[in-house]
Amino acid sequence: MVDYQSHYRVYPHGITIDPPRVGVKSFRELYHEEGRKLFRDRHDRPVHDGRHEVMKDHTDRQEFETWILSQGITETYRAVDGLHDKNEDPTPGSKKPDKMLYKIGECGSGPGDFRYPRGICTTMDCDILVADSMNHRVQHLNQCGVYIKQIGSLGNGDTQFNEPCDVLELPNGDVAVADKKNRRVQVLAENFEFKYLVNVPGEPFSLACDREMNVAVATTQKNVHFFNAYEGELFHSFHIGSKGRGGGPLQIGMGQDSEIIVSDPEDGYVYIYSSEGKRLGRFSPQSHTAGLAVQAGGVCVTPLGQILLVDTLNHVVNLYTESGDFLQQVLMPTDDAGNIHSLALGLEGHMVATEFSVGGEHCVKIFRYRQCPCHEGKTPGSKRRTPVASPNI
Repeated sequence: MVDYQSHYRVYPHGITIDPPRVGVKSFRELYHEEGRKLFRDRHDRPVHDGRHEVMKDHTDRQEFETWILSQGITETYRAVDGLHDKNEDPTPGSKKPDKMLYKIGECGSGPGDFRYPRGICTTMDCDILVADSMNHRVQHLNQCGVYIKQIGSLGNGDTQFNEPCDVLELPNGDVAVADKKNRRVQVLAENFEFKYLVNVPGEPFSLACDREMNVAVATTQKNVHFFNAYEGELFHSFHIGSKGRGGGPLQIGMGQDSEIIVSDPEDGYVYIYSSEGKRLGRFSPQSHTAGLAVQAGGVCVTPLGQILLVDTLNHVVNLYTESGDFLQQVLMPTDDAGNIHSLALGLEGHMVATEFSVGGEHCVKIFRYRQCPCHEGKTPGSKRRTPVASPNI
């Protein structure tokens, strides 16, 4: 028999009492206790406080977790403010050259204008090829951004595209175009005449190629397919990330040893795979300060094997080692870097990037990555629309 009023239990051999039960402390209670030990001067709350306990936990700056949150917000504010604060050196004659050299085009469908430019590459002649997605064409520019010609139109025939998302020059001079909505990759000759096409199971979004002419195609279903540009047939494929996860656009680059560098904006990791599909490693990209989170975007591999990664959240371009260690910020908003989607490096030392945003700029920008002979000692940059080359060029 149990007396629930007095919590006494009556047994044949005597009367016993249950020991008092102690509940498990929540994380918030543990934080409060540890916070009072670590921050003694921050916990002298007035005795008579008529606010609700929930309000005390979330608005009182003397609480431990609220103090941590305020510190994090303050650090983030300082970091973002530093990205947009252009410190001018007062020393005469010590101004560094502007990193942005040219801004090409605006939102439109005319020559030299763009609508959602996505993929970009540079050629062995230092020219620029841009996948102008919503204009369903590829635009050809010279190294200074002067418009030369356009290739393709809307359709599903030869040298016709439906939202081309990437363009790439192959080692033999041919040009590969990721024709997204037509679910294929078109390979064009050096003169941009149709050569052949490769049908892809999925929507191709990004391209990369090694020295052996093996072309990697990343699709929006998070698969990477391989075909050899000499044979023109798919021979290998593998999935990126955990199986069973949803699809999403991937940006890929090719390392010096034919490893695939994959930027996955969905989970925020940069993966490194071998050409056989074995994952060699991954890293979560870090910013130059703990106050900023990084949203991985376009990726490019430098001639030294380092990784250039676009941070689409903060409008910066960071440089990392092969193992993911942060080296430096290459571009930031004070360098006129906007919402960059893709980037590429030219042989002459330029960095070219595509930018677009809803209701914002749709353009191509050329930046100074390293000292180049064509702009040696020159500081001004051109932000006007690109001129159009004459038909005789």
